[in-house]
Formats: sequence, C-alpha cells, structure tokens
Amino acid sequence: MVYIKRDVGCSTPECDIWTTITMPKDYDQNSLPFTCGFCAAAQLSMLKRDIEEQQSTEQQTKPSFADVAKTINEPSFCAALVTEVQAEEKRQQEKSMNLLIKGLKPSAISTDIEQVKKLASDISVDPGEITVKRIPPKQGQSNNIILVNFKCKQRRVALLRKSKELRSHEMYNNVFINPDLTKAEHRILLRLRQLLRTRKQEEPGKKWIIRSNHVIEVKTSPSNGPFQHSNSA
Repeated sequence: MVYIKRDVGCSTPECDIWTTITMPKDYDQNSLPFTCGFCAAAQLSMLKRDIEEQQSTEQQTKPSFADVAKTINEPSFCAALVTEVQAEEKRQQEKSMNLLIKGLKPSAISTDIEQVKKLASDISVDPGEITVKRIPPKQGQSNNIILVNFKCKQRRVALLRKSKELRSHEMYNNVFINPDLTKAEHRILLRLRQLLRTRKQEEPGKKWIIRSNHVIEVKTSPSNGPFQHSNSA
C-alpha cells in the first residue's frame, strides 16, 4: 500500500486545528473525517462518563471504555488518543469545582468574595467555603468575570441551579453563572447548540432541549403533563 502525507483539518465546527498525517494514497477524507485529539478526547471522555452513569444507575452490563478503545485499530493513534483523553479528563476534573460569574462589576465598597456571597445569599444559597479570582480581561473586554472555586460540590450545583432566579433581581439582570468548561467542552457545547437550532428549524412543532450531551425531544403526556423525554439525537 502506498502512503502519502497530507494536511488535514479537524471536522469539528469552530475547531481550527490542522495537522500533517500519513495516510493511504486512496484515503477518502469525506468518508472518514479527521477529528483532532482535543475534540476526540472530549467526545470519548463524555462517552466514558455516559457509560459509567448508565452502569451505576441501571446496573446492567454495558460496554466499558476499554471496549470502546479496542475498536480503534491503529496502535499509535490509539495510544496518543488515550493520552489526550486522560489529559482532557484531568482538565475537566480541575474545573469541575469551579463556576464563572460574568457581569459582576468591581465594587469600591465590597471585595469580590463579598459580592459573590451576597449574590448567593440573594437567591437563598449558602456557598460555603469558596475562593474567588477576577480573571484578567482580554484586549477590548471588561474584567467582569469572576472564577469561583468551591470546596463543596453540592453547594456549587445549588448555586448553578438557582442562577435563573437572578433574572428576578434588577441588580443582577446582566449577571450570568456558567460552568468552567475546557476548550474541548466549549466545542462540544457549540455543536449541540447548532444541532438544537437545526432541530427547531426542521421540526418547529416539537420542543427540543439539550440534556446530558444530547439534543432530545420533550414529549407531552396527555395525562401527566410535559415531562416525558425521548428521541435522543
């Protein structure tokens, strides 16, 4: 078999990573698009997490992450991919106890941590022990992003879930609370949002949402009201 070197770009939308790889001369990139290590790691990491969650909740025999990895036939690519998956999992773990609060302006009378604790108190959440850091702004941007690190995971989740209540407070109309995502997670979220827009345009009569890294349809039960989820995409 004849091999050649080609420059290929990652097939993930908004990913601008290109690389030179050795491939068979008759390789058709359209039939098997290239995905960079960052994006592939994020996808496999999420797949691993989904499989583990299903195993723990359903207590049924499911394919393990090792089984998934064995389906990759190229040893060198597999080794590099597993290394990147491990690195991505480490990045996600490091950020898993963080939240980003956007729009909370610096105050002359209160410290950042005092502002964060007051915000949490105003929506009836006790954040517990936290540390905060205002992220230096990029050129042309404001420095209104605060990184909050929690010691307690449950308190972090509580603040994130109740963040929608900020809309009922006039002083927080332009304040938003989001998870601290890795670059790969941002790309996956962007793809999900694009898919969500497509679903809504193609089938406007249905209600579509993003849940557990999938775009799903929310069906309405005539007897029990709207709380039946199906048709994952």
